Amino acid sequence: MARWPAAAACALGAALLGLLAVSVSGQSPAPAPLAAADGEGGNSRFTCTDTEKKRPGCTGICPDRCPQSCIALCPSCQTYCPKAMGFEMSPPAYKSLNNPAKIESGFSGVNYASATAGIWIHRGDGLNFPLTYQVKYFTATMEKMEANHSRQQLRKMLSNSLFLISVGASDLYYIHNIMTRPEPDNTTDVPHLISSYGDIITALYNLGARKFGIINVPTLCTPVGYMCDDLMTSLPKDFNDGIKPLMAGLASNLDGLRYSIADFHALSDAVSTTPSAYGFVNTWASCCEGPCAPNYRSPCGNPREYWYWDVENPTEQAAKLAATTFLNGTVQFTAPMNFKTLINQK
Repeated sequence: MARWPAAAACALGAALLGLLAVSVSGQSPAPAPLAAADGEGGNSRFTCTDTEKKRPGCTGICPDRCPQSCIALCPSCQTYCPKAMGFEMSPPAYKSLNNPAKIESGFSGVNYASATAGIWIHRGDGLNFPLTYQVKYFTATMEKMEANHSRQQLRKMLSNSLFLISVGASDLYYIHNIMTRPEPDNTTDVPHLISSYGDIITALYNLGARKFGIINVPTLCTPVGYMCDDLMTSLPKDFNDGIKPLMAGLASNLDGLRYSIADFHALSDAVSTTPSAYGFVNTWASCCEGPCAPNYRSPCGNPREYWYWDVENPTEQAAKLAATTFLNGTVQFTAPMNFKTLINQK
C-alpha cells in the first residue's frame, strides 16, 4: 500500500497536455521516470532565447512565467503529484540533465513537459516537443539507464509507474483551423487523431508502461476565450468520446494494460454551474486579463477565487481541485477507478 500524505494535492492544468510517469510502491515511493507534456512547460524554458529568458513574467502566482513563445503555466502536476505521492521534490526537466538519470533513493523521475505540444507535429518553430518527440526522449533516457541497471530492474520500475497523459487541446485547435478552410483536409480530423493517440500509447506499452492515467480535454469554448462556434464546441466532445473505446480496446488487446480516465471536461462544467460549491467565486472572467506580460494590467489580487488564470489556463487553486479530484475522487469524474486506486494496483 502506498503512503499518501494527509493533505496531499496534485495540481493539474487545463492545458496540461502530455505524458507523465510516477511510481508508488511499498511503504515509500519507488523510483520512476517521470514525464509530462504540454502545460507546465518544464522543457520549453530551455528553448527560450537569451532575450526571452530575461523578460520579466507575470507577477502573482506565476512569477516565472515566460512570454507567449515560451509558456510556463502555474505550478501543476509536475510540482504537486510527486510530493503528494511522497517524493521530496518534483523531477527535473529532461533538457536540464547532463547525465543519465540514476535510480537512487529519492529519485522522482524526469520531466518531459513542453508547452503547447500536441499529439501531432503541427508547429515547426522548435519551441515545443510533440508527444512523439517526448516518447523518443523517454526512450533515449531508458537506453542510457540500461548502462547502469538491468532490463529487469527497468521493466519492474516501469510496470509500477503511472503514465499520466493529458493531451489533445492544441491538436483540436489545429483541426478546427483546418476544417474551417474552404478545402478542408479529410485526414485531419478527430478519428485520425484518436488513432495517432492509440499508436503512441501502444508505443509506451511496448517500452514497458502498464498503468495509464488519461485526462480528457476540457471545453475549448471558455467564457473568457476569444473564439467559439459549433465546431469548437463539438470537437472536445468527439475527442473525449473517442478516448473511452480507445482505452477499453487497448486494455482488451494489450496484456496487463490498466487505465483511469479523468473527466476534466465534466469537472469544469460542474464548477461553472455551481462555483460556490467548489470554493470559487468567479468562473466567467480571468484573473490575468489580456497578455500575461509586463506593461499590461496586473493580475487580480484574489486568484484563489478564480477558476481561470488567463484565457485558457486555470488558476493554481483550480488545478489543485482537479488534481485532488482525479487522485482520490469518485466515479463521477474518474472511471473505471481513480488514480490512487490505479497506482496501488499490483
